[in-house]
Amino acid sequence: RSGKRYHPLAFSSETTFGTLAIGQLRATREMNVRLGRGQTIHILCDNWRDSNNRLWQPNAFAHINIPSIKAPDRNLIISEVIYHRDLNNGTTAELFLMPKQAFDVQLVTPPPNADIFNGLTTP
Repeated sequence: RSGKRYHPLAFSSETTFGTLAIGQLRATREMNVRLGRGQTIHILCDNWRDSNNRLWQPNAFAHINIPSIKAPDRNLIISEVIYHRDLNNGTTAELFLMPKQAFDVQLVTPPPNADIFNGLTTP
């Protein structure tokens, strides 16, 4: 069988004020994160270091240009690095790269008169 499957995701409400707006923000954030993580690129580098002689590190940007996989000229965030060292391949590094949307954090700030402990607004 092939084809796309429908996978609904339900959120439970954590607050009673602004639930529609907060729910929309949470849904947008979840959509961005899933889209970003769905575009992960896994590459094997022939060195532990980048062109500036710095070790590859998570949370750093890496510039890629790989038109053959439809990833031309863009900056991605390194989400994971695995360093390898062996007699056959020497020193190599596996990089897992994702667009910045995969790491979006949208903080929802309650209104200034909100009582965050019981979800009611105070006069």
